[in-house]
Amino acid sequence: MAARLFLALVGLIGVMWYLSWYRRADKTQRNRSLISILLYGAAAALLILVLTGRIPWLFALFGAAVPWIHRALTVKQMWNRFNQSRHTDSSKSRPSTIAKMTREQAYKILDLPVGASQKDIIDAHRRLIQKIHPDRGGSDFLATQINQAKDTLLNQ
Repeated sequence: MAARLFLALVGLIGVMWYLSWYRRADKTQRNRSLISILLYGAAAALLILVLTGRIPWLFALFGAAVPWIHRALTVKQMWNRFNQSRHTDSSKSRPSTIAKMTREQAYKILDLPVGASQKDIIDAHRRLIQKIHPDRGGSDFLATQINQAKDTLLNQ
């Protein structure tokens, strides 16, 4: 009787601690904790049923493996995201993915009249690239377009 009372008291303290944490946690932490509680709680219930002889051990073994399978799937998903981010980062720096630019498009991008001098092209490029360089929070795509426009006009 004393052991059951002690376990009930420990359980009550655990529930009270969890509820105080639950109020402070954000939505993603709450969802993760509820999923973990459900999975590990089901595994613990299956273990108790096996130990008391109410369920065959093979079925309980499968139930106990469910949280570990969930964890393995989460790790696999994180690995896939890591590989995707690594792939997209390396593809950003490849200028070969951009289509060939015409001279008219290059003049329009640099905001220059057709037939502008080499000095005007370099000055326009410098002015624009300083504004939208990726190191200053600008776009990689726009910086690549400006660089390609300068290269198109200077490499006649």
